[in-house]
Amino acid sequence: MATTRRVKAAPQQSLIDLIHKHNEITLRIAFFEAVLDLCRSTFEYQDGVEPESLVMTEDGRAVGADLVTRALAEIETNSLSPLRKELEKLSKVKM
Repeated sequence: MATTRRVKAAPQQSLIDLIHKHNEITLRIAFFEAVLDLCRSTFEYQDGVEPESLVMTEDGRAVGADLVTRALAEIETNSLSPLRKELEKLSKVKM
C-alpha cells in the first residue's frame, strides 16, 4: 500500500521582506568580516612578524597564537559561513 506525503509549501515572502533580509545578512557578513580581519591583524602572526597584541587571562597567562587562530576559524565556520550560505540561497529565490 503506497502512502502519500504532503509537502508543505514554502511560505510566501514579499519582495520587501526579501530585500530587508538580504540587507540585514549583507550587513552582518560585512561586520563579521571586519571583526575577523581586525582580530587577525591584531592577534595573529603576519608574515612571521609577532602580533601587535596578546590576549591575557586574568591570572596573567597569554592566549597562544594557535588558540587564537583556531578560535577565529571557529567564529568564521559557525557564524560567517552560515550567513554566506543563507545569502546564496536568498539570491536564488525567484519572484
